[in-house]
Amino acid sequence: RRLGAPAEARVTFAAPWLLLLLAVLPVAGLAYVLAARRARARVAAAATPGLWSNLMPRRPGWRRHVAPLLCALAIALLLVGLARPQLALSHDLRETTVVLTVDASRSMAATDVQPSRIDAARSAARELLSGLPDNAKVGVVTFSRQVRVLAAPTDDRQAVEDALAGVSLSGGTALGDAIDRAVASLKSANAPAQGRAIVVISDGKSTEGQTAPLAAARAAKVAGVRVFTVSLGTASGVVQQGSKQVAVPPDPTTLQRAASLTGGRFYRAADAASLRSAYRQIGGAVRPGRKRQDVSFAFVAGAGALAVAGSLLSLVWFRRLI
Repeated sequence: RRLGAPAEARVTFAAPWLLLLLAVLPVAGLAYVLAARRARARVAAAATPGLWSNLMPRRPGWRRHVAPLLCALAIALLLVGLARPQLALSHDLRETTVVLTVDASRSMAATDVQPSRIDAARSAARELLSGLPDNAKVGVVTFSRQVRVLAAPTDDRQAVEDALAGVSLSGGTALGDAIDRAVASLKSANAPAQGRAIVVISDGKSTEGQTAPLAAARAAKVAGVRVFTVSLGTASGVVQQGSKQVAVPPDPTTLQRAASLTGGRFYRAADAASLRSAYRQIGGAVRPGRKRQDVSFAFVAGAGALAVAGSLLSLVWFRRLI
């Protein structure tokens, strides 16, 4: 959708089969026309045209058709209302705001995910960006022992890619603090509640920070922020520390629980392809969808108004109801 274009809307029905009853109306209309013709034929047979003015000094003319027409329209609106029309409104896509939260601990240098975990994370981030609306805002937060905001939420894609390219690795993993900082970044950007989320990619257990990861996830839920998490790496992952190789297997348990607590989703990525797939799915999940609003009351109210109007006109003109 073009930037600034109005939100799209379309109508669906919860009980569309009830619309089949509308086929009765043309049949009823035909019966009404035939009945009117038979009535005119009976009058013509009963008296010559010259005597009609004596038998019916005041002919109703077109007014005799108004009340039945309003009644038919009322029935049509009532049937449409009973089919429960739903107005599906697409959210303004500018409401999408995502903070990409990237683990920058030294274990991300492991090469079990080619060419390395951190390089695969940078590359796969493009899949996430391409799955979001062009004018969605994306921020970048990295975490090791310290948490850094590399880019506040922005719709400048080049700024986001530059921030990802500038990620540097160091020791420690402060996952809880990172989630807290990402939520704060969303709040400072005045991101609307609909379509805002945090995407966390990490390969290890939280070892640092003032806030426990699950406590941070609960706070994110209170703030109305969903947390999507990706566990990156394999059990065979190692990093070089001096003359030793240290095993750095992923720890998905905490990431999975954090996502579950906030209504987000958890993904496991053992290679670059599965990481790109996870990011594509996340891109589709965080963008606002359509919300449905039941508008049947408007049709039922319209039917009632037409029925009342037809009855009142019939009383005024003919001293009888429809």
